[in-house]
Amino acid sequence: MRVPVPSKPSNAALPNAGLCYEPTSVLDLCRSPSPSPCPATVPLFELEDHAALHTMDWDSIMKDLGLHDDSVFKTIHNNDFTPLDHALEFSDVYSNLAYDSENATLDQLVVTHDFNHNDFTDFIEDLIRAADCFDTRQLQVAHVILEHLNQRLRSPGGKPLQRAAFYFKEALLSLLSGSNRTPPGLSSPVHCIRAFKAFSGISPIPMFSIFTTNQIVLDHAASSFMHVIDFDIGLGIHYASLIKEIADKAPPAAEMPVLRITAVLPEEFSVESSLVSDNLNQFALELGIRVQIEFVPLRTFEAISFKAVKLVGCETSAVLLSPVIFRHLGNAAAAFLADLRRLSPGVVVFVDGEGSEEAATASAASFRCGVLSSLEYYTMMLESLDASTTAGEEGSG
Repeated sequence: MRVPVPSKPSNAALPNAGLCYEPTSVLDLCRSPSPSPCPATVPLFELEDHAALHTMDWDSIMKDLGLHDDSVFKTIHNNDFTPLDHALEFSDVYSNLAYDSENATLDQLVVTHDFNHNDFTDFIEDLIRAADCFDTRQLQVAHVILEHLNQRLRSPGGKPLQRAAFYFKEALLSLLSGSNRTPPGLSSPVHCIRAFKAFSGISPIPMFSIFTTNQIVLDHAASSFMHVIDFDIGLGIHYASLIKEIADKAPPAAEMPVLRITAVLPEEFSVESSLVSDNLNQFALELGIRVQIEFVPLRTFEAISFKAVKLVGCETSAVLLSPVIFRHLGNAAAAFLADLRRLSPGVVVFVDGEGSEEAATASAASFRCGVLSSLEYYTMMLESLDASTTAGEEGSG
């Protein structure tokens, strides 16, 4: 997470406002060779975040949506592709692809994650060679490699590296087939809720992101009128602890605090947006906080930028960003950042829970480097989840 903080939290135009960056990534902590000792006590705010997250009535949320909680995910294979005009023998593919020194990184990846080189290097080599074909525009060759790999990686099972490789193989195949939409069976609200519940229970990333983001927003709250412009509201879970903290800090005789949330989101998330609005309003009402939630369609925001957001002069504004909005904006990202600077919010928080910064740096060199960097990142994440699950099972046993 990178947090640009202006010298003064003000909504007035600051043409020469200096920005400083504070690296606070949970991934940096995980990768640190000299981790800091654990504190003797856990901050109360962090405990409240944890309680708010894990006491959410997930069953009630899904019932409100009228959804059936099917605990068995169906694996969807994307194996129907248009035959190539000129079929290539797989044995001929490697004759035009040199194994150069860049594969030293591949060897390091396999060794780092304690895999048998002979068992795992072959299909990882295939994956990286296919990515290399995207750089050289040899898409037919990439198709042949991935079709061959598709026979060997039929399901997301096995060790973390193998599971990560399966999903990258599927992603590359979807690029070739021109289908970049997530299968509906894996993106329904019930699946999103179940996935977030499970992920937040075994990974520190959601808790770290929520705690850090809320603390920064509260630190820059200069008045009882706060406006958060959120470009990745998701299920709105992170606002539960923020609302509770605002209520706890409000002086007894003071005017009721007001939290205004403007969420920019795609039109297809209308079901989730209704759920977020109803739950947060009910939660805030119980704590004596006024919450106003407005949803701005992404298409509208793309057309008129921050003119689509209602701004009030007496409010302290905060903007929450994530890699999601930059994927949507594409080439318009530079104009978006220019508009954001002119808006001059009190604080801008960028929550990077996907390792996008490192992947973007690697992708700038080549598509192949970006794939390899991302493969390593998600392999590490899957290993972390496996370790957390194993530790939990041992503790309960």
